[in-house]
Amino acid sequence: MAATRRPRFIRHRSQCNTMDHIVNLLVSPAQRPDSLATLGDMGEPDPLEAAVRAVRAFAAGGDPGVPTPLGLGHIHRTYAVSCGDRDLVLQHLNTEIFPDLDALTENLLRVTQHLAQAETRSEPERRVLTVVRAADGGALHRDASGGVWRAFAKIRDAEAAGSTRDPSALAAAAAAFGDFARKLSELPAPPLHTTIARFHDFPRRRGVFENSVATDPCGRAAGATEAIAATRDACTQLERLLPEAELANLPRRVAHHDCKLDNLLVDSTSREPLCVIDLDTTMPGTWLSDFGELVRSATAGAPEDAGDTYRVEIDVAAFDALASGWLHATAPLLIDAERRALPLAGARLAAMNGLRFLTDYLEGDVYFRSLRSDQNLDRARTQTRLAVALLARVADLRDCVERALD
Repeated sequence: MAATRRPRFIRHRSQCNTMDHIVNLLVSPAQRPDSLATLGDMGEPDPLEAAVRAVRAFAAGGDPGVPTPLGLGHIHRTYAVSCGDRDLVLQHLNTEIFPDLDALTENLLRVTQHLAQAETRSEPERRVLTVVRAADGGALHRDASGGVWRAFAKIRDAEAAGSTRDPSALAAAAAAFGDFARKLSELPAPPLHTTIARFHDFPRRRGVFENSVATDPCGRAAGATEAIAATRDACTQLERLLPEAELANLPRRVAHHDCKLDNLLVDSTSREPLCVIDLDTTMPGTWLSDFGELVRSATAGAPEDAGDTYRVEIDVAAFDALASGWLHATAPLLIDAERRALPLAGARLAAMNGLRFLTDYLEGDVYFRSLRSDQNLDRARTQTRLAVALLARVADLRDCVERALD
């Protein structure tokens, strides 16, 4: 039997996290990359050949076509493939980031089965991810090289929600994520497994950042002094308005942890929200993470790597729409401490992302894919400026939350 080998998808495991998970598990053909080169070298001589072999385990007698690379995410390698009368999404799992495959898969099956049972709308097969079993009945397939694969039924006529400034679309998307959270609040015991320990642990992220500044492993700190100072200032402002001690008492809930619009599928024609995807970090956490990521990803009005070339301005109307939609589903379940923290949730997630981007820059761009040497530095600047801008408008954001709660 061949020795089990973990695929080397990244250079340093210490930098693993999933804030930039798969751009879209189930994008339309027009959104697919043209070649495997866009995914980079992930440690195999011929990844497409491996996918061709792996899909046979899920084909159920159908004649599988050639897998097409899907999405541009940092974590798993993903393909779309036709198998006779059904289309699949095939994934090669990154076991460096998710070494406990039993926990990962148990969470996935419990979450999708619970959501399917709770679904009352038409076309339920388009509203919940459907795990496709391998020929041996398991949810995973291990190939001869030790690579681990899984498959989902491809949701027809669907695409990622993507960025939008339309308040009605934002409210609908936020309501879909809120409904996801509400349904999973009724998930029976036991708790889900933690798939990434201390994922949204702000003090931990701050500690790793400060260590990178102190050790300066790549000699980049001298060229980033302004960004380092700005990041520290943003963290200080945030701590003053939202002390970590107050967050320690927030209830532990089932949280998605990556509620950005690319992780919501909508109908390709009507734009109706259909299905929340990218479920690998659905685990115990706080709802502050989910609402905060929605706000962080949808209110900036500037490219992620804009750096100092754009003025980051907060779209309060966008925040108002997000709060209205998300709270429509979750408000009855929130405690007072959660309600008080919501206006600051986006700033917290933006500051955390600023820490992560700047840490990665200081350590030599070992995790986040970058196309130029200072891209992660610009990403850090943008996120830090977004955090500061959100903090500056906190009074307006509180008004939005209060209106949504009335």
